[in-house]
Amino acid sequence: MKTNKTGLLSGTALKLIAMVSMVFDHVGDNFFPDMVWMRVLGRIAMPIFFYNGERGKGLKWLFYLFYPGHLLLIFQLRKMLL
Repeated sequence: MKTNKTGLLSGTALKLIAMVSMVFDHVGDNFFPDMVWMRVLGRIAMPIFFYNGERGKGLKWLFYLFYPGHLLLIFQLRKMLL
């Protein structure tokens, strides 16, 4: 597979891996519902499709604070509503 100048897989190679993975997911869902490994293998397609090959804006600490806080808020709302 081709790599880009940073040594990582190229965008085309990533898309090809994601498409093959998605085929496993759909075939497993429609024809072999008991074969969980096909579904698990197919689930890697979504993060690969979301990756666009660009570096983020350097806000990783915001994510580390926001994500646990967001989960805590959802947990508290669930506790109050149920």
